[in-house]
Amino acid sequence: MQISYTYENVNLLIVLIGLIIIIHIVTLRKIEKRTIKFANYETLKRVIGYEILHKNYLPLALRLASMFLIIVGISNLTLTIIDTVSDTDYIFAIDTSSSMLTSDKGTFEPSRLESAKDSAIHLMGKVPGNTKIGIVTFAGKSYVKSELTDDHKELKQLLREITFDPAAGTAIGDALITSTGLLVNTSKKRVVTLITDGRNNMGVDLEESLKYVITNNITVYAIGVGLRNDTLNLTSDSELPYHLKETNATTVEFQELNVTELKNIANQTNGEYFFVTNKDELDAAFESAVLAKDTTRIPIVKYVLILAALLLLIEWGLGATKYKTIP
Repeated sequence: MQISYTYENVNLLIVLIGLIIIIHIVTLRKIEKRTIKFANYETLKRVIGYEILHKNYLPLALRLASMFLIIVGISNLTLTIIDTVSDTDYIFAIDTSSSMLTSDKGTFEPSRLESAKDSAIHLMGKVPGNTKIGIVTFAGKSYVKSELTDDHKELKQLLREITFDPAAGTAIGDALITSTGLLVNTSKKRVVTLITDGRNNMGVDLEESLKYVITNNITVYAIGVGLRNDTLNLTSDSELPYHLKETNATTVEFQELNVTELKNIANQTNGEYFFVTNKDELDAAFESAVLAKDTTRIPIVKYVLILAALLLLIEWGLGATKYKTIP
C-alpha cells in the first residue's frame, strides 16, 4: 500500500508555512509587550494556570499540520493498494513462427524467439515461488506447452526446448483462446503476456477471440517484437536464419508487425502494449507485464480535508481556553 500525490502546490505550501511561523512569532512578541504591564508575574501565573510567556508550540504545530493537510489534500492525494504478483496467474503466449528466427541485425541474439525465451526464463527468477505460470506457443496454430504450474524449474526447461513451428501463419486469435482456456478455472487475477512479431492471419477471427477473453476477465499485455518497416524481405537463401536453412525452407516475405491490432487487444482487455526493438527493451517489457502489480487507487482528499478541519477546531478550542490571550 502506498500514498501518492502531485507536487503542483508545494510552493504554496512552503509560502503558507513560512507565513504561519512569522505571524506566530509576531503575535508572541505582542503578547510579551502586553504582559510587561503586569508587575506581579507569579500572581498572574497562579490565576491563569500556565506560563505567561508560553511559546504556544502546540497551537503552532496544529496550524502547520492543518495547512500541510489542506495543501497535500488538494494535490490529488491518492491511496494506492497494491496486490502482489502471487495473486495473479499468468500465461506466456509466445509466437514461434519462422519470422521469429531473425536477429534484427543483431539486436536480438541469436534471434527474436531465443530472446523471448531467455527473457521469460530470466523473469521467473524474480516472481514469488508460488506464482503459477502456463506456456502457449503459436504459429499457424496454437499449442499448450504447459498448463498452470508453480514448478518454475520445469517451466524453464520447457521454455528452453521451444523451437520454431514450420507451419505458416500467425494465429494470434487461437493463442488468445487457448491461453484463456488455461485460466478460466483460476480464482486469481488472470493475465496473458503475448509476444509476437506479426499479425493475425490464421485461425479464429481476432474480434471473436477477444469476446471470449473479455468475458472471462483476462488481461492481455501485448509485446510487439522487431522491425516496423513494411516488410522484412529476405532476398536470398544466404540471408535466411540458420534454423531455417536446416529445414530447407525457401525465402519468404514476412508480414509487418500489426501495431494497431496489438494495441486494440491490450486496450480492450485493460492491459498494455509494448513495442521492443532489442533484448534490453524486451526484458523491460516482460518485467512490466508480469511484475506489474494489481493496483487499486482510492482518492482520499475529502478524508484529509476533514482531518485538517478537525485539527483547526482543536487549535481554535485551545486558543479560546488554555492559550487564550491575556486581555
